[in-house]
Amino acid sequence: MMKEIQQQEFAKITAEHLKEKYNHLSDDDIKWITSSGKEFKTGSIGRNKYHFLIEKRNSYNLYNQKYPNSEKMELTDLENQQISKYEEEFTYLKENLNSKKPNVIDFIDGIEVTKSNLYHGFLQSFKYLNGYDFKATPETIKNLEVILKYFIKDIEFYKCENLLKIIDGVELAPSFDKGLLIVGNYGNGKSTIIKCFENLFNHNYKIAYEKHWKNISDWAYLRFKIVSCHEIISEFESLPNPNEKDFFNKKYSEFRYCFDDIKKEKIASNFGLTNVMQTILEKRYDKKSKTYLTMNFNDDYPNDTSKALEELGIKYGNHVYDRVFEMFNIIEFKGKSFRK
Repeated sequence: MMKEIQQQEFAKITAEHLKEKYNHLSDDDIKWITSSGKEFKTGSIGRNKYHFLIEKRNSYNLYNQKYPNSEKMELTDLENQQISKYEEEFTYLKENLNSKKPNVIDFIDGIEVTKSNLYHGFLQSFKYLNGYDFKATPETIKNLEVILKYFIKDIEFYKCENLLKIIDGVELAPSFDKGLLIVGNYGNGKSTIIKCFENLFNHNYKIAYEKHWKNISDWAYLRFKIVSCHEIISEFESLPNPNEKDFFNKKYSEFRYCFDDIKKEKIASNFGLTNVMQTILEKRYDKKSKTYLTMNFNDDYPNDTSKALEELGIKYGNHVYDRVFEMFNIIEFKGKSFRK
């Protein structure tokens, strides 16, 4: 409740105002707030939040038109106030733009996306996230090498031992335009390594943006977000209505995502059973969104990548299985589990 109030615009709070606008508050709540001399605050929102709210409002309007007999869906008072405030501020800036001298940004040289820089950045990221140094062994170096060379688009990527070029007699076609499907034993570093690169790319992009690096687009292109498939299912099951499900599907069908521990998630239940990851993978294929996956071997067939991929077909259907080889470079991580 107080979080909501703290997001309001500066204005003195009165008991009458609270009773009228927040009828869910108890008399004790109202007495505590007014006696403390707190103030309302409707903080300004940014461009992304503004466009999100506009899209949300439009979707609600379409829903209300399509289902006129259902409960009407509307933005909250706070969301409407945020839209109005943003539009007021934007109008003010636009009207005064010509009267102000434009800022001239001096761009500077930044950290280049090279093999050496990514390797040292990875080592720093690894220690930052895990609290200890990366242990270099012949197996871990080969696992790291293929990922690093992929991200810098080193032609030597195609020669990496861990990159599958043929499976079940079928010749594959590795490409930098494809994403990554990383398969291996439990706990042998798949998620750990990919999380380090996620952290490194997002960290350097943030600095590039703040410091005005000339090569900011290089780091922007590398950015991605990693999310556990189990978390995605939990998020989907908490969605309250079809409109929110539409937003969910749109979010996960765009940008670059790494879906961690694919195949192990349950079938989602939200007013019916839904194979959420199957839907997401199909939408990402249709939109040609670059995707990364981490996946364990089939429990009954350890170290057998072919059986692990067949398990994808069983879980998500032949439609997805047939597209796996179009969407992904297949990477096989070597080594046993590092977990105790």
